Amino acid sequence: MGFNETQIAPHGIITGADHTTLPRDMTFNEDSLIAVVSYGILLLIGGAGNLAVFITLFRASQWRSRVNHFIMHLSLADMVVVFIMMPLEIGEFCVAKMCLLRSL
Repeated sequence: MGFNETQIAPHGIITGADHTTLPRDMTFNEDSLIAVVSYGILLLIGGAGNLAVFITLFRASQWRSRVNHFIMHLSLADMVVVFIMMPLEIGEFCVAKMCLLRSL
């Protein structure tokens, strides 16, 4: 292999004669920023909507019907996704990729 040629190391990092770069999906770029902003917007909308449904059904005097009980449990399950999984996904985009860049 010549001096100016590029090669891919076994761990996926592209190395060249004078620099080392990561593949695009392992860096925090404009695609990652769009994903973080989208997750943030979905977190706000999903959290507000599911809290409104849950509070409305909980305050209703007839919430003990099977359909309302089912919708309330769906709302609770969706709130688990919104308030636990989405922040973890946002954190993965921000923290893991930035730490990966610092380790090089």
